[in-house]
Amino acid sequence: MAVQVERPDPLLAALYRLADAPEPDPAELLRLYGHVPRPTHRLADFALHLSRRLVRLHRARAAQDPAHLPDLAAQLRLLCGRLGDAELWAEAYRTAREALRLLRSLARQEPRVYEVQLAACLLNISVALGRLGRREASVFPAYQAVRLYRRVGQWDGGASRPELAHALNALSNAEGELGRLPAALAASREAIAVRRHLVGQHGDTFRPDLAAALNNQAIRLQQAGLVREGIGEAGEAVALYRALAQDRPDAHRAGLAMVLGTLSSCLRDAGRHAQALRYAEESAAIRRELASERPAAYLPALARSLNALAIDLEESGHQDRALATAQDAVGLYRTLAQRDQVAYGEQLAMSLNTLACQLDKAGRAPQALAAAQESVDLYRPIAATNPGAHRADLAMALNTLADELAQAGRGDEALEAAREAVSLYRALSEQNPRSHLAALGTALNTLALHLKDLGRLDEALDTFDAAIGLSRDNMAAPPADFALRVLATALANKAVCLSGLNRPQEALHAAEESVDIYQGLMSKEPRAYASPIVSALSIRHLLLLILGRTDEVPDALHQTLRVRAALVRHDPAAHRPSYAEELTLLGVTLTRLGRHGEARDPLNRAAAVHRELMSEDAQHRPVLGQALVAQAYALTEAGRHDEALPVAEEAVRIWDYPPPVEPSHRALLVWALCMLGTQRDVHGQPDAGDTLRMAADMAADLPDDALIPSREQLHSVTLASLGRHLAQTARPDEGLPLLAQAVSLQLGTDEEAQSTRAALLLIYGHHLATDATDLDAALTATRDAVRLCEELAAQSPAVHEHEVAWALAHLGLRLTETGQYEEAAQATARAVALSRRLVSADPTAHQLRLAVSLYAQARADWQAGTAQARARAHLTEALTVLRALAQQTPGLVTAYLHDAEQTYRRMHRLGQRRRARRDRS
Repeated sequence: MAVQVERPDPLLAALYRLADAPEPDPAELLRLYGHVPRPTHRLADFALHLSRRLVRLHRARAAQDPAHLPDLAAQLRLLCGRLGDAELWAEAYRTAREALRLLRSLARQEPRVYEVQLAACLLNISVALGRLGRREASVFPAYQAVRLYRRVGQWDGGASRPELAHALNALSNAEGELGRLPAALAASREAIAVRRHLVGQHGDTFRPDLAAALNNQAIRLQQAGLVREGIGEAGEAVALYRALAQDRPDAHRAGLAMVLGTLSSCLRDAGRHAQALRYAEESAAIRRELASERPAAYLPALARSLNALAIDLEESGHQDRALATAQDAVGLYRTLAQRDQVAYGEQLAMSLNTLACQLDKAGRAPQALAAAQESVDLYRPIAATNPGAHRADLAMALNTLADELAQAGRGDEALEAAREAVSLYRALSEQNPRSHLAALGTALNTLALHLKDLGRLDEALDTFDAAIGLSRDNMAAPPADFALRVLATALANKAVCLSGLNRPQEALHAAEESVDIYQGLMSKEPRAYASPIVSALSIRHLLLLILGRTDEVPDALHQTLRVRAALVRHDPAAHRPSYAEELTLLGVTLTRLGRHGEARDPLNRAAAVHRELMSEDAQHRPVLGQALVAQAYALTEAGRHDEALPVAEEAVRIWDYPPPVEPSHRALLVWALCMLGTQRDVHGQPDAGDTLRMAADMAADLPDDALIPSREQLHSVTLASLGRHLAQTARPDEGLPLLAQAVSLQLGTDEEAQSTRAALLLIYGHHLATDATDLDAALTATRDAVRLCEELAAQSPAVHEHEVAWALAHLGLRLTETGQYEEAAQATARAVALSRRLVSADPTAHQLRLAVSLYAQARADWQAGTAQARARAHLTEALTVLRALAQQTPGLVTAYLHDAEQTYRRMHRLGQRRRARRDRS
């Protein structure tokens, strides 16, 4: 027929002319109808048209002669099937009801003749009611059909067994849609057994029916939480339909699309997201093609496929496509629901929930909240009418709504929605643990998050533990990967909660277990688990910082950045900001560890990404400012002052217009000005003082809560930088009071504050000693600095040993100035040994430290009158470095070069006098 013709339009036109003949021969039309296959795609519209024509003809004949009523009933039953193929379920139901009225009367008169047709009519009514959303009403006619077919089967020699299988399949659907899974599974298993027997007897004729029964069984197994078994049944159904579709695509492409969708859904629940996506895309592609040819019949199926595809796309990291696909699904379901709210309201609610999730991930919070609220509003009456089938759907939608309410700052409402979701899932899991325990774990995790966000950390921790306990218990049952994902998520969230309760060590244990679980899942589905594992990895490296395990942070950050880089390639908009921030943190951490060469690359890349982000959106200016200040600081610590100066200039320049208003943004500008002023001072530029004074004045005007670290720390650093500049430029009467004020400020007791205080004490002590202003106070300040540095180095040697070397060098100078030469020699010997080791690893970063240490030891040896040759050698080595540095960065060595030159000249003159006395003698 037309399905086998390359260009069927002329033949179709001829067929329509035959069907619409003014005075047709019913017998001829029946023979024609007998040649139209079912199912069919290309001939579906003609088949429906012809079936309607036959019903009209037989209705007219029956009106004239009641003897034709059986023929009318038969044609009504056939029409019902064609209407179902066209998704015209309301008309199909009316048609089946008309046939039922005729057949009941006929069956009472001749049961052996008409009970089979009556059973088929009841079957049609059940299916139509189910598709119209009247699920409770669909159950009774399905049971009636099964009972009649069993009775007929007792005397018909097995002729009705195919129809019995149809009825069992319909019964399974009706019970399954109401959540009554034992009855649904029992019916579908019997249907499969019947159809396997029929395939064994009759071959290909019954393969489509077997595939349909396997598909139904897979859906019910998935509902029951038996996902592994569901995959097996769905996989067999796909194999059957794929072979059938190759032979007869017109008849079986729609069936293939159906079973591909079921297999994809089962694979998704098993955590096999890459495979799920592949089958979902194939199913959607087939249904797009079918819907383009016959939209009325295939738009509902296409909408289902698109909703599922959106979920699989998101799970596999294709966020933009997921959002667009979810929007398409909602658009289709809205159109369908406008036509028939009862039939499509539930599917619209489902697609709105999917859309809400995608909008949330795209950062479109208001639209996500609107979609989530609409989904819940649609599900409530549906779940009230049919709780067995739809309480789980309502709970799912409430979970989504809770997240969106929290995003909108409506925390109490979010908590209420999350509690309701947990209550629903708890009741469901008591009835069917295998189906709902994993969802209950997810809901508990969501509830705990909302408790945490409201500051109710103890309650949140208990709820996280409940989610974790459920997930551990649920891991024994497949799909284990889903339970593992819930467990890993809850552990990561628990880590954040424990950190908020100031229990960082326990938090780290939880985060590390989360990372370990995700790494196992990543080995199977890299793209599906990249986003959640990067969150767990971020929590881990931040906890390592909090615990002071700084030397472990770079390796942890490298792991985070490897995953983040892959995410950036797939979804740059979502992940570039975090990528740049983590690069900055890596660079800063490497700088703190003295690994300056390694720090340059991540800091350069971070600044480049932040510049790109700011060019797209000015709101990224603060994070670019942070990155530039961090880069300038790292270059300064690395001794690369020629590179640090332009970076500091840029860090200030980005705030030129508009000037910052927010206190935290003004604080960033203060840091940048302080860095720029310091670099200008290092390079001997005349405007250094003005820049540093501007920084100090702005810092003094900041409110107390402007930033972390505290305003006092920023104020003290800017005062010290200005005070040092003034003291070094022959204005000690202005500089020393500022240095004293900087030291007097309370900076806190954390590691960073103590490190800053030690540096301030060294600067203050050094300038107090200049011109012997107050040598005892200078020595006291320097001893305090050494003590702080050594305490810090005892905890984190890699971070603070360079500070110890610098402090010991200054202590040696102060001890020499007060005549304590033996202690000075010991301190400077340690300083020189430490500095030489540091220079061997990074000469540029530590050459000033070594030069000052050598000068301090030379001065102590010379003043003590011991090791004169060593003193001259060390001083010569120190001066070589200091003079070279003075060529490019005079301000860097101002505090040391003049005194070292004077010491060298005195040492040289004394040596000359001693040689002269020897010559005279």
